[in-house]
Amino acid sequence: MNLKRTLLISVISALVALLGLNSANGSTNCRQVARDVQSDGVVATTSDPSGQAAVKVFTGALTAYPECKTELETLWEWNQAKDPSSMFPFAKSGDPKNYPLGPISWWWDVIYNKLFGGNSILMFLFGWELFLVPFPIVFILLSIPIRLVFALFKRKQN
Repeated sequence: MNLKRTLLISVISALVALLGLNSANGSTNCRQVARDVQSDGVVATTSDPSGQAAVKVFTGALTAYPECKTELETLWEWNQAKDPSSMFPFAKSGDPKNYPLGPISWWWDVIYNKLFGGNSILMFLFGWELFLVPFPIVFILLSIPIRLVFALFKRKQN
């Protein structure tokens, strides 16, 4: 009975892992928070030349998002430098990628962008085969524990 429960928990854990339920989707995107604070801070600075409104925006953001302290401090220092020639520290293009379908989206990104350099013709000719490779491997790996569970249930019934 204990072996059956262990195998069933292993199969369920493998399925959850394969579905790509990663914790990154639920975490705060501090770069987006910094961009929002920057746009709010610019509006506050425009409406209040003394700068008190901008300080309230940054203080409120630090209180609301303590996990984004590093990014908000970097943004504050960038704003205090007032160097118009320097680049904004949190461009959207620099954000870490979020893969909505988990490992499947990651695999597609690896094949298309890294292997074929974003070339659609090469992806059409050769990429679809590479994209399909993980599916039979996952099917085989999942079928082994499932077959073991069914074999144990059949043995128990006999």
